[in-house]
Amino acid sequence: MNSYTAKTGVEKTEIYTIGSSSVSVNIPADALPNNTVVEIYSVANHNKAQSVLTNESDFVNSMVVAWKAADKTVPVANSDLTIVITDANIRAGAKVYSILGDQSTLLATATQDGSVTIAFDTDPLVTIANPAPAPAPQNNSGGGGGGGGGAPAPLTTTVAEVLPALDKDQVIEIDENKEATVLLTGTGLDAIDSVKHGETELSFEVSESSEQITITIPASVAGEMNLQFIFGDEMLEQSIMVMEVVDPSVVNAGTFKGVVAIYAKNFEGKRLSAKVGKDWVVVDSLESNFVRVIERVRWVGYDLAVRIFIDRKLIRTVDLITQ
Repeated sequence: MNSYTAKTGVEKTEIYTIGSSSVSVNIPADALPNNTVVEIYSVANHNKAQSVLTNESDFVNSMVVAWKAADKTVPVANSDLTIVITDANIRAGAKVYSILGDQSTLLATATQDGSVTIAFDTDPLVTIANPAPAPAPQNNSGGGGGGGGGAPAPLTTTVAEVLPALDKDQVIEIDENKEATVLLTGTGLDAIDSVKHGETELSFEVSESSEQITITIPASVAGEMNLQFIFGDEMLEQSIMVMEVVDPSVVNAGTFKGVVAIYAKNFEGKRLSAKVGKDWVVVDSLESNFVRVIERVRWVGYDLAVRIFIDRKLIRTVDLITQ
């Protein structure tokens, strides 16, 4: 899979090899939100194209151009992305279609052998179909008689069943104890009937191109989560890692030269209170993300428990010997 991350104010042209085609992708500056990831990859077969474009048969290549913004949405581009496809198999008159769901749109028609240029603003399945070859001329020589000629047999087209498939090597990580939305890519994903984790059925949505599926994952504990994608009597599986979240906020206490120092990190704006032996120290609102509060003590060499509270909730007890 080939990918590029769009940056604000930057125009980018990337050249990739997709199957037999050389594909030059131009992303205008600010066509997509900052940090939108654009991916372009080949499709293993032409099943989807064949099921939608029933009048076409000679397919040159099929590929997906997909993107996902940093907030996990799939925006419409502010200006068209353009692709120049170069392939020795393209013939003049070849048609390039975008396919979203069961709908196709003609994007361009090749005016010469070997290349074609398209423009689009949504993430489609792109497929190229050569024109049908001209029929061989009939031999009308020879004499007479009538017989033998009848109407030609009707053309029969067999459409192969499209089975859903997930792209390989998709590494998905989410934070523990927090609902999350994840996006996976693949082909034929509109055939998926349900998504489950164990006995729990999950909410999901498939993109119009049938190349992306978005699943809502409930808050979960850290560990590996195995998702099942059900279609008919069959199933796909995908693992997701739920990562432990380490709280960067810290409180601590120490003692030196007849004082106790209480430290608080990443609690700006919070109320700090601490019981130092029998005395209380209170700061109604911490002024920054790193604060040191000093409290003098009566004795040196004295065992002391410092109980530290943030917003009246006990966070930590530190046992000290005063110095």
